[in-house]
Amino acid sequence: MPSCFGALRPLVAGFVLSGLAFDRAPAGSLQACAVRDDVACEASRAAVVPSGALLALQRDNLKQLTAIRRETRRRLLAGEASSTDMAEVEARLAAARSSLYAAQAQYAAAKARYLAIIGASPAEVARTRTHARANRR
Repeated sequence: MPSCFGALRPLVAGFVLSGLAFDRAPAGSLQACAVRDDVACEASRAAVVPSGALLALQRDNLKQLTAIRRETRRRLLAGEASSTDMAEVEARLAAARSSLYAAQAQYAAAKARYLAIIGASPAEVARTRTHARANRR
């Protein structure tokens, strides 16, 4: 009797669900498509979406600190702030830039992991899922 699991292989390979769920579903089954879509979307939620949200937060933080820097410079020129205040803002701005670069790297790594596991980019999966839903109606 052949094994249900077969050889080890990626869960999804280029929109083709592999493994137990696909082996048990009849060819062209909507159930197999639904499982494939769910796996791809959950993978996106688990890795790509949080990384993208963190990236957006880091960008917002950098914008706010840039505005604070402008205001502190204005206050320094008017004699209302000290050079220590300006140095502190500069240090925080440098840290925010560093955090933004780290978030960009994390986001790129999450998209690359998603592509390696799923076999398509999150945008391609979203387009395919939208197209599949439209065809089911």
